[in-house]
Amino acid sequence: MCRIDAAAKEAAVARFLEEFPRAPRAGRDHPALRGCEDIAWTQFPGCPAGIPALLRALLDPAAAPEAERVLGNVLMDGVFHMGPAMPAALPFLPRLAAGP
Repeated sequence: MCRIDAAAKEAAVARFLEEFPRAPRAGRDHPALRGCEDIAWTQFPGCPAGIPALLRALLDPAAAPEAERVLGNVLMDGVFHMGPAMPAALPFLPRLAAGP
């Protein structure tokens, strides 16, 4: 079974942040993301520290499609395997979707 390793996830986040350096600032104070900075993302096996930046980037219209793709890849360990950080990230997604 093909698994996405931690180094590949870190590299994907780094590439995203190089391509869209301003995107993570888009949702800095958004109420739907309150608390995402408080989660110790790197304590989850194979999880990069950039999850909050990707979540905030979902609010940047130009970066959102790529942020969504990278976030999905980072939160999954493989095609059919959720990564250990998925339960912590999941509550933020419906709150973002429900917002204006």
